[in-house]
This record gives sequence, structure tokens and C-alpha cells, in this order.
Amino acid sequence: MHPTGTGRWRFVVEADEALPALKGRSLPTVRLVHAAQDAGDARIELWLGRTLDYLPVRVRITEANGDAVQYDVATAWAQPTPVAAALPERAPAPPAGSN
Repeated sequence: MHPTGTGRWRFVVEADEALPALKGRSLPTVRLVHAAQDAGDARIELWLGRTLDYLPVRVRITEANGDAVQYDVATAWAQPTPVAAALPERAPAPPAGSN
């Protein structure tokens, strides 16, 4: 990893898993893993909810020294995507040369 934290990140798609989330519901997820690239790099694991438009259900970051933090989704709700208002139909352009 570059000293500033930038660089190329590669995630490996792992097997699907069902995770308990949202008050005990079992959610189907796809797991992505960024393995540590060197001794100072962190391991990052993401579980994206297939039925939640692939939003994160769990994120776990494990630092090189073994310290780890994990986020698990506790609440989610769906909100309909607004539909663009229909554009009014345009009147046909007048023929060229007419006023």
C-alpha cells in the first residue's frame, strides 16, 4: 500500500453467506475480501446485501497489529426511487420559412 493510503485495491469475491441482521433476519450476502498486501496493510471484508440493493450489511477491518472494528447493519428501510416527471409534449416545429 502506498504510504498515503492510496493505491490499487483488489477485492476477491468469496462465497455467498446468509448473515443474521436486521433484528435476527437472515440476509443473503455476497462477501468481498481485500487481503493485506504487505505487513502494514489492513484486511477489509465486506458483506453486501443482495436484497438490499447491495448495500453493506457488515464491514470488518482488521489492522496489521490485530486490532479490528466491525460494523453490522441494524436498521434499513426502503424508499421508492422518485420517477422523473413526464415532460410535456412539444408542438411540432413550424415549417421552415413560415412566420
